Amino acid sequence: MIPYIQCVLSALPNAALMIFAAQLLPNKLNAWKITAISLALASIGLVKVRFDVGSAMFQLIGLIALLIFLVIPVLFYSGKMWKQYAVYIFFLILMVLSDSICGVFITMIYDSIDIVFAEMTPMLIYNGFCTTIYILFGSIAVFAWRMIAARRFHPFFLLFFILPIGQFITVFSFTWSTWTVFWMLGVLISMVASLILLVYTISQEKKTELEEELRETRHAMELE
Repeated sequence: MIPYIQCVLSALPNAALMIFAAQLLPNKLNAWKITAISLALASIGLVKVRFDVGSAMFQLIGLIALLIFLVIPVLFYSGKMWKQYAVYIFFLILMVLSDSICGVFITMIYDSIDIVFAEMTPMLIYNGFCTTIYILFGSIAVFAWRMIAARRFHPFFLLFFILPIGQFITVFSFTWSTWTVFWMLGVLISMVASLILLVYTISQEKKTELEEELRETRHAMELE
């Protein structure tokens, strides 16, 4: 019963992922489409639970779910394909990171992550906390993106501070065997740096395109 409830609850972070990506990319989504896609992915998870882990059908259904994830950016978002996948994969990795952080806290409370798959209360705590953390991280990422796009601050120079900090924390975590928390913190900081670099690259590309259009317009005016 618990694995089925987990599959149903997985529709919430899937919907959040599509909403976050829709804030940063031109899209063809609405509330009904997001709901339908999220429930469809959850239903695939429900079918997958019915088979043994490692069986051919289990792996096949997992492959189908992965293909659906890969097709969503092409079908429902517009613009350059690399931008679609860069943004989509960023929020997908952020979801995995949120899931890992919640797993660490559940392990601290119950001494084992396996209890999530055996008892209802830990499972609900785990899924609720994971969804909350993911929405928080995703909202911060969208806010930072919009601030950078509005040129409220220059993102590129932050990389010289964020990347070394993330690398230092990651190395520290392995040195002192405290990977459970510090390793994830280092990964999260590195993800923020990646987001900043992505936004800066996209903004520079847009600037280059506008400058090229301006040169062409001036050239056409000179010819006239």
